[in-house]
Amino acid sequence: MERKDDISWTTMISGYSQCGRLDKALRVFEMMTIKNSTAWNAVIAAHVQNNRFHDAFELFDRMMEENVEMDSFVAASMLAACTGLGTLERGEWIHERMETRGIRIDAKLAKTLMDMYCKCGRLDKAVEVFDGLRIKGISSWNCMIGGFAMHGRGRDAIGLLKRMEAVAGSCDVCECSCGLCALNINEARRGIYEMPMSPDIGVLGALLRACRIHRNLEMAEEVS
Repeated sequence: MERKDDISWTTMISGYSQCGRLDKALRVFEMMTIKNSTAWNAVIAAHVQNNRFHDAFELFDRMMEENVEMDSFVAASMLAACTGLGTLERGEWIHERMETRGIRIDAKLAKTLMDMYCKCGRLDKAVEVFDGLRIKGISSWNCMIGGFAMHGRGRDAIGLLKRMEAVAGSCDVCECSCGLCALNINEARRGIYEMPMSPDIGVLGALLRACRIHRNLEMAEEVS
């Protein structure tokens, strides 16, 4: 089958998925004579995007049985499925498989991996992934800050926000403040004012944004 036919098939699968017609997406997939990794990714991603995580796992297991190796796109989809189901063991297996296969962990894949570990209770593993990133984008910082917040580690979240400012600057800190907003607003305030250095405009701006989201006008006036 020619390359252009592969593209046509996968485009149809994605199109049906976006319309919520997984039945038709799966039917198109089954019509394919040769199912390469791109096709598998399209149909697996379709099920993950529609919260059909168990079906995504069934397709993934079938893909592995047919000796089609996982690539970075399939890995990202399956990590999202693990997050949706809270299946840490499968998530760890996929991570190990990624390392065995030498799959490069870019910023997008790292965020998906960190999110899975944070939401499956392995904050320590999320920190390992974060610390191992040579280049940390906004999404990576925000995911890790949100992870600390999710686990009630407000001081660590504030400390990471400050660390980000030292590396990336105040503007990026303001962009990254949604992780801070996940904190209990009083805990966030306490963490900021207990820091050994005075909070600067970037950190205060993040706190002010959190006040606005939580509709805490009294604290917003104090910060201002």
